[in-house]
Parts: sequence; structure tokens; C-alpha cells
Amino acid sequence: NAFMLFMKEMRPAIANESGLKESAAINKKLGEQWHSLDKEEQQKYYDLAHEERTSHMKKYPNWSARDNYARRSRKKKKRKDKMQADSGTKCRARYGIENTAKWCKPCRSVYGESKEISFAYWK
Repeated sequence: NAFMLFMKEMRPAIANESGLKESAAINKKLGEQWHSLDKEEQQKYYDLAHEERTSHMKKYPNWSARDNYARRSRKKKKRKDKMQADSGTKCRARYGIENTAKWCKPCRSVYGESKEISFAYWK
């Protein structure tokens, strides 16, 4: 690409001249400069781009841009049964306060096995 070659050549000069460090700001300045160039001045970079393209084609005759974007097969997701899917949820959230008998041992031991559970904790 002719503009890419222009950017490669002019980026250090623009960065030193303007003192900008952000890539986006430098690219904006380079774009403005590119559009202010005459067609003859731009032609120099178009010719360089053409030379680069032809040398690349000679070096790699069977190369295609699609080679960079290989199709990969998607991995199949493993289905979890319902208990495994719910295992990350705490028992009191999964079964509710009314079903303390279904709670696991650690949840029962923390909040007690009695039916008297303080509702202030959940408010």
C-alpha cells in the first residue's frame, strides 16, 4: 500500500517534529500530509508499492492473503448435567430459605440447622 510506505518513511520525522507520542495523533498528521501531496509526489510511493508487490509475488508465488486467515474447526462445548451447572451457586440461593434440608453441609453449618434463620442477613 502506497500510504503505508509513506507512513513508514515519514513517521519518525513527524514524531520528532511535533513531539507527539500517540499513534493515532501521528497517523492523523500523516494522513493530512498525504492528502496535501501532489499526485506526482504520491506517484513515487505508488511506484514503490508496485515494486514491493511484484517482488513479493516473485518470492512467494503461491501465497494468498487467505493463508493468514485459516479456517479452524470449532471446539464442541461439553454439556454439563444440571447438578454440575448449579454447583457454583450457593445452596441458599439455589433452593431458598424454605428448603434448608436441601442445603449442603457447609451452608447448613454456617447458618445453623434450625428453622430460625435471621432474615436480616438477606436484606
